[in-house]
Amino acid sequence: MTIDAPEVYGSSRLCISYDGRLLAAQGYDNLSHDSQGYLNKDTSSSLSILPQSATLGLAFTREKKRYELTEHRGNVMVTLSDRRAYTFSTDGLGNLRRKKHGIKMQPADAVLWADKTNRPIGKWGSMADLNYAGEQAARLISDGGFMDFPIRPGSTSKVHYKDGTTSTPDMIRLRNNGDGTFHGFPIDSKTAEPITKLGTLRE
Repeated sequence: MTIDAPEVYGSSRLCISYDGRLLAAQGYDNLSHDSQGYLNKDTSSSLSILPQSATLGLAFTREKKRYELTEHRGNVMVTLSDRRAYTFSTDGLGNLRRKKHGIKMQPADAVLWADKTNRPIGKWGSMADLNYAGEQAARLISDGGFMDFPIRPGSTSKVHYKDGTTSTPDMIRLRNNGDGTFHGFPIDSKTAEPITKLGTLRE
């Protein structure tokens, strides 16, 4: 027996939890079977009520509660979830400066990076590109994995190669660092290396 949406109280009702808690378990006393494998008629069933400590639980499960904001008469005006809101720093890893992939990275520097790493180097084109990337990175959990997303329509980002040529990226490769920043860069899916550790989208 489970309860799917218990109410959570402080001095008054605070929220409803949707994590589903086990309240009781069905069991059997004097369990025995006949020669054909059926339960004997004298087998009695029992319902074991679990202790409060087992049903309440101590673990906090995010995104399973709905908090209620009320006005002075106690009427619920709005409900809020406990889902974490992510605000990303677009300059957490030097994206606004001349560092690798940064907006102000010079083409000559991009060529040097491409030659040094022997792979294409994506360069962010604008703040709009970075803001869009932050929105997409917020969709990932912070498990160290990368995921490719379609590039922002109208993006001015570029992919640079060690021979000095460039191409127009069609995707962005992102990782949620879990500390309010993301790591990512524009890619051309025709020339990009495969992802070694794939990220996971939030539910």
